[in-house]
Amino acid sequence: MEEQHDYDGPERRKPTRLSNEEIDRIAERVRTSFYTEVGKVAVRSALYVIGAAVVALFAWLGISGQMK
Repeated sequence: MEEQHDYDGPERRKPTRLSNEEIDRIAERVRTSFYTEVGKVAVRSALYVIGAAVVALFAWLGISGQMK
């Protein structure tokens, strides 16, 4: 493999200036996607707990003889 060296040439990157409106739009998109993911995790967790409770209820009803 070839060893990598630091670039010694002229700076080719140009600074990007974002307007406040663009920054606000980006922040809103990040916020929306964040809350969407948090919501998905919360719903998934709640459904898991509800499912486990239903299974436990049926198991208890079956063991206690209340379900025929």
